[in-house]
Amino acid sequence: MKLEKALQYRIIVPPFFLFLIVVVISIIIGGNFFHSQINNRYIKQFHNELLRRQAYEKRTLDNMLNVASLLASKNTIKENFSHNALNLRDTCKIFFNKELKYLDSNFNMDINFYFPDGEWIYANRDRIKFTDKNIRSLKNVVELNQREIIKGMYSGQLILGVLYPVISENKVVGIVLVSLPFKKVVSQYYLSDNEEIILCDNWGEIIYHSPFKGKNIKKIKAKIRTASDSSFSFENYKIFSIPIKGSSHENIAKLFFFTDRTQDQIFISELLRYSLLFSLLAFVIGGFIYWYGMNKTVIKPISVMRDKILKIAKGELVDKFTVVKNHVLKEILDAVNILIRNQQDTAEFATEIGHGKFDKNFTPLSENDILGNALLEMRNNLLRAKEAEGKRQQEDKQRQWMAEGLAKFGEILRQNNDDIQKLSDEIIRELVHYVGAVQGGIFVVNDNNKEEVVLDMISAYAYDRKKFMEKQVKLGEGLVGTCAIEKLPIYMTDVPDNYVQITSGLGKANPTSILLTPLKMEDKIFGVIELAGFKEFEPYKREFVEKLSESIGATLNAVKINIKTSYLLEQSQQQAEELAAQEEEMRQNMEELQATQEEAYRREQELNNIVGAIDGSFVRMEVNLEGQIIFSNKKTREVLLFSENEIKGKDIITLIDSNQHTEFKTLWNSVINGIYKGGIFNVLDKEGHFIESYLVLSPVLNETGNVKKVIIVQNILI
Repeated sequence: MKLEKALQYRIIVPPFFLFLIVVVISIIIGGNFFHSQINNRYIKQFHNELLRRQAYEKRTLDNMLNVASLLASKNTIKENFSHNALNLRDTCKIFFNKELKYLDSNFNMDINFYFPDGEWIYANRDRIKFTDKNIRSLKNVVELNQREIIKGMYSGQLILGVLYPVISENKVVGIVLVSLPFKKVVSQYYLSDNEEIILCDNWGEIIYHSPFKGKNIKKIKAKIRTASDSSFSFENYKIFSIPIKGSSHENIAKLFFFTDRTQDQIFISELLRYSLLFSLLAFVIGGFIYWYGMNKTVIKPISVMRDKILKIAKGELVDKFTVVKNHVLKEILDAVNILIRNQQDTAEFATEIGHGKFDKNFTPLSENDILGNALLEMRNNLLRAKEAEGKRQQEDKQRQWMAEGLAKFGEILRQNNDDIQKLSDEIIRELVHYVGAVQGGIFVVNDNNKEEVVLDMISAYAYDRKKFMEKQVKLGEGLVGTCAIEKLPIYMTDVPDNYVQITSGLGKANPTSILLTPLKMEDKIFGVIELAGFKEFEPYKREFVEKLSESIGATLNAVKINIKTSYLLEQSQQQAEELAAQEEEMRQNMEELQATQEEAYRREQELNNIVGAIDGSFVRMEVNLEGQIIFSNKKTREVLLFSENEIKGKDIITLIDSNQHTEFKTLWNSVINGIYKGGIFNVLDKEGHFIESYLVLSPVLNETGNVKKVIIVQNILI
């Protein structure tokens, strides 16, 4: 019984209260909605009345303009203004009484005549006198010779009028004022049965008001005096306040529109009352139906189910839920059985994950199965982590492969930097093996003929042996020439038939992929590497070849410079030896002394020219056998930033990167023993910056064949 009562209070009572709250909120919202709709209707009605008032005022002004124009155009008026000003008042009176009497009866307007200086002459009814404050309107009509609309306080009353000039012989001889008191204008407004209107001056005094039948006008007067908003409420009225602007756009009066809301309030009250009664009735009937249905279909079946579940919790055997016929309870029982089965599946799945087996199938109970979805997410995270680890290991392996390759080929470039053919053979043989290609070749730029620069294949390799092939390609010709011109890598997997055939002892085959990479340094092309294979080159291998090509290009540049430098040095040494032989011959043969001296001088000049050419292009230093600099050319001081006195006597080892001292000392020992050597070193300038350079060390021999000093030529690589 406790469970049934608890269910009744928790299932039945809250919906009752919720239903009641919804009814109350609906009534409040409905009342506010109807009030809002009525207010919107009032505002729309007010704007319509405002437009109608403006239209009526415009029609009134148009009538005034017509009358004023008619009066100002009458010759009788013009002539009397021009020639007989003393009789003008009598003339105007006769004019009105006899000729234009219909104006007074048809239009009911006030008409005044004035001299141009503002002196009043005649009025058909109310005399309008201009004060110093508003005499300017008359002056505007006289000076500008055009009509003017006036609106404001004149002779103690609020008027609306038109000043019109009387013109004779292109001169203003008089002025006509056609006007109406503003209260007359307002009194002509059309008002419906539930509307009233009040016109007040700036001091709150009522100038005109509609009948206000059965209302206390004094209370209304007190209310509009204290009101400051543009719209407000008073008793059963909705009131809108509209300021009336004068000729100078100043506020001269206020117009109040009153709309009676009695019928609207009665309508809303009746609507709310009947809505409340209907809602209460619906609340009682609906509540009873809801209570009866919930008690029969939910509370009693759940009580029976509670008894059976308690027995199951104690381990007792129970019968099926035959008493429960509601399909919802059957789904609950099925859900419990499914839960037990899925808990077993979940435990088994978790055990498999713990053993590292991620391939077992598992389906959560639903999208909201927190434990099942968490286990699936854990398995997926472990799988992703395993895949990420494999991918990271693969990337690390690729990076290590590239680093080892760059180090390996860097050593090859350092060991073979004085022979292009040997360097090319070593590079292409090792590169074909390293990237898994089956064939490759190196093309080097041949610019001996400046008119026609070509690419010569200087080395080719395929099937683990060097190929002796001769091939020459023009710039822009084929893929090799295109790669050299564009200075960009070319990679093809759709290789045309017969582009290149790879030949072995078993036959010929067309490659699957072709990779061409330019050998360049600082946008200067030195050659092209072409690789072909039966497999596609992975992106990291293509990246490796591109990085390696930069080093190969720099080395080719250095080798060419070394060859040129060696040639110049050999030429210099040969000339020096020839000069020494000539001197010896001079001592042996005094008769040929003069001729020998002239020849020696000429050769010395050639040598100086060669040395000068070297000095103009390269950093050159002369070092004694103790390693001290005894001479440096101008290029040396420009590059290393030392003055002549600062660098003279300096130990050459202090200009070499400390990490390369051992390598440099080994090179130095070979040079002072008479062997020509070269290598790539980081040279330190005065500001502490390293300059990557290729140093050529050449021993200089004395007449006995011993080394007396060393010439160092520095070629800057970067």
